[in-house]
Amino acid sequence: MNNNDLCIKIPQYKINIFSKPIRNKNDCVSILLETVENFIYHNEAIKKIQNNTMLLENGRLFVFLENKYFSIKFPFKIKIEEEIKFYINNIELNSKILSAIRYAFLNISNSIRNILYQIEKEYEQINKDEIEEIIIAMLLLDDGYLRYDHDAKNENGKLHPLDHLDIFYTNNSVKLGLRDRLSQKNFVKIISKKYDECCYLENLPK
Repeated sequence: MNNNDLCIKIPQYKINIFSKPIRNKNDCVSILLETVENFIYHNEAIKKIQNNTMLLENGRLFVFLENKYFSIKFPFKIKIEEEIKFYINNIELNSKILSAIRYAFLNISNSIRNILYQIEKEYEQINKDEIEEIIIAMLLLDDGYLRYDHDAKNENGKLHPLDHLDIFYTNNSVKLGLRDRLSQKNFVKIISKKYDECCYLENLPK
């Protein structure tokens, strides 16, 4: 970690939220909104990555649980003055906007027009155009999802190795087996742009 990274503990009562599998865009957005709320309301910084922590680094979110780490694109800009603030398209994310976006994605099977109509009825003095802009930005987000698992429960030889990476969160996900347990630091290194070299896959069939 360097001085520009932000790392906090995940509140104990929210660990189950971050432990749930990410299966679709709605799950991904939910994690991003929970992350923003945690940094706003539970933002006691820590200096070292450990279990049950989250890290914001170089435009990505990293979540570290006991036997699982995952990372997705973090689309929000961060400003730190007297307090931490998050923005997307120059729109500040306050509690009302976060609640409205969460409502929108819980009801995303409806048309955006209907969703915005309901939001306008439910939330006083909210800018419908800003909410629509955020919804579209989140729908178009390239999540860049990567997960590491140490999964003794589902281990099955070379088909489902004890230690592995999963790329993408849909049914088209790609699994890459690992020979050893991956450290939190090396998981960041696989993805981070701040290192001078990339990581290599080895022992691939020719």
